[in-house]
Amino acid sequence: GCKSKWVETTARRKSFFDFYTDVTEGCQPLQVLAKASTLDENIEFKWLTDSLITAGNEQNFILPDAGKYDFTLAAKSSLTGCSDTLTKQDLVLVHPKPEAQFEVDYPVAIIEHANLHFTNLTPEVDIFNWDFGDGSSSIEENPQHTFTKIDKYPVELIVESEFGCIDTGMMEIEILPFNVYTPNAFRPDSDIPENREFMPVGVGVDPEIFQLQIFNRWGEVIFESNSPEHKWDGTTKNNSPAPMGNYIWKAEFADIQGFSHSMKGQV
Repeated sequence: GCKSKWVETTARRKSFFDFYTDVTEGCQPLQVLAKASTLDENIEFKWLTDSLITAGNEQNFILPDAGKYDFTLAAKSSLTGCSDTLTKQDLVLVHPKPEAQFEVDYPVAIIEHANLHFTNLTPEVDIFNWDFGDGSSSIEENPQHTFTKIDKYPVELIVESEFGCIDTGMMEIEILPFNVYTPNAFRPDSDIPENREFMPVGVGVDPEIFQLQIFNRWGEVIFESNSPEHKWDGTTKNNSPAPMGNYIWKAEFADIQGFSHSMKGQV
């Protein structure tokens, strides 16, 4: 029944702490604010990442890539000297951001054939918002649209994935007039340089698909050209001056969208 005297010693415990993030999922790149919480005093916190250690009760993180992210917080009591570490695995999920991509059958078109077809090339998206730059829009995946005026139009596609991640793509569409006009006379020895050669002049003509022929009164071909830049200077195939008179010309060519055209006239 004998009792000893009381003996006292100091017990040290680890800190009680936790942490949380303001978001647990979002789209890349995702900004996350992580905050430590504790009722203990004199606690020093350090956030541990793959390449950086930062101190403080809270810390902003930029998560650039899609995937699941672990967070680790280390705490040390300046009162007791005890340390502890808390890791939460797969705490934040970053969804991939789509990359808006699309194509159009004719980025440059003439006004007579301005009904264009747009094709979405963005994978794994569910929502489409097209802005054609002329006040018109569409929510179809692959819409068709007709431009009615000659101009340049910034076409914009906004896509959204099932996770609400958004991206925007843009392309400029140009609508051109299709005008081919020809002078009815020219003079190789003119004082005006523009009047010394003959060539049908066109806007929207494909220079790679072009042929011009000049015929004399007997139906003989005296000049041929495969480029709008190669103009008739009034000479024949043997480089001798053609006599003054009327000549028949015939031009076959394609416009910038590949549609064929054939024209003829006199000069």
